Amino acid sequence: MFKAEDLKKPAFILDPGGTAVGFDPAGGYIYTQDLRLYDIGGKFLKEYQRAGRQPMTTGMRQILVHPAGATFLLMTGDQFSAVAVPKK
Repeated sequence: MFKAEDLKKPAFILDPGGTAVGFDPAGGYIYTQDLRLYDIGGKFLKEYQRAGRQPMTTGMRQILVHPAGATFLLMTGDQFSAVAVPKK
């Protein structure tokens, strides 16, 4: 992740990362594909599983974060899911 004013040096690196990323300043989280949860500074916190299944390793296309925070909509190939995470 890069700051808009400095595209030469990353502000932080999400490890493990993902291709779909959602920023949740109100909730204090960053979300990536595979339902990975990071704090707002990029530190990995947890990986969730959907309905007892293995983590989603492919197919996640977009993450849309609710303005109130701690809730997001994720879009996979042909499906939408609403996800709520614990508020800080």
